[in-house]
Amino acid sequence: MEEKDPMPFSPYLSITYTEYVNGKNIDNGMVMRSMIYDLHTKEIKKLTDIPYTSQSPLSVISKTDNKVYYSADGGGKGDQLFSYDLTSHKEEKLTDDIFAINYIVPTTTTGQLVLAAAQEKGGNLKTIFLNNKTDSLKVLHDKDTDTSTWCVTYNDKNKSIYTAEYSKKAQFEARELAGKKQKPTVPPDYVVKEINTETLQEREVIRLKNEQVISLTSSNDQLFMVTSHYYNRGENEYNFVDIQTGKRTKLKLSIHAASSTAITEDNSELYYLGGPSGNDKRGIYLFDFKSNKSVPIFMQADGFINEFSLISTNSNE
Repeated sequence: MEEKDPMPFSPYLSITYTEYVNGKNIDNGMVMRSMIYDLHTKEIKKLTDIPYTSQSPLSVISKTDNKVYYSADGGGKGDQLFSYDLTSHKEEKLTDDIFAINYIVPTTTTGQLVLAAAQEKGGNLKTIFLNNKTDSLKVLHDKDTDTSTWCVTYNDKNKSIYTAEYSKKAQFEARELAGKKQKPTVPPDYVVKEINTETLQEREVIRLKNEQVISLTSSNDQLFMVTSHYYNRGENEYNFVDIQTGKRTKLKLSIHAASSTAITEDNSELYYLGGPSGNDKRGIYLFDFKSNKSVPIFMQADGFINEFSLISTNSNE
């Protein structure tokens, strides 16, 4: 059993890293390595290896629960959410009626996790609240078969999650049009919403016209967005959005970041998966907005960094 972290409530990065068990031999299968990086001690360590059976590797560490929440094959109906207790080494299946999971986001004392998940093959990704004390699910807009939730980030100050959503129908039409014209696909509109985790009241923060939200993260009062006007072109843009007013500020940053980003509460630093401009060494970096420089935190080696999330001091307490 791993020793307990000396600062159990300090902010940390929860990292999912996939690797062949001996680094080379595919016959031995792959594992998801759940790793943790403490923002105060600057130490990184592996907490556990989990067999890689899901469609997309995904895990998040809750230091308060001393558990790892992760996606894995549910035995016939796609992926389900599981937990692994780091003390007892007990595995528990938490859901039965999900097909695929894109996000697992811890929130607060109410014992909630927020998922972006599809309930059936080919279905749209829905925002789902899971009470991890009772294993009960609350699916938002469960009758909506068109709107998909692409990103989820939690803001403890506002007791809210922020999501980026788009229309599957509009996305399909955009891809059909691009195929006919043999041009790059222009995304449909994306809408960033605020959803209060206690009341479930929703508010539109900003609407992006024909622009994809690739990654979304929040500080106390700002959203940081990675966006693109085309699918899969690598021409990413970086933006601050004021949470209250929706005012957008475009940034010129010397980085290439995509799916995983996390901004600090004071807006001074950004953790991102990718690399500095002109550097093809993929890893997790810390970018300082004042110096415009990146410092490597964890570099990809024999395996693959799938994603990471920032769990702040108060999250999931």
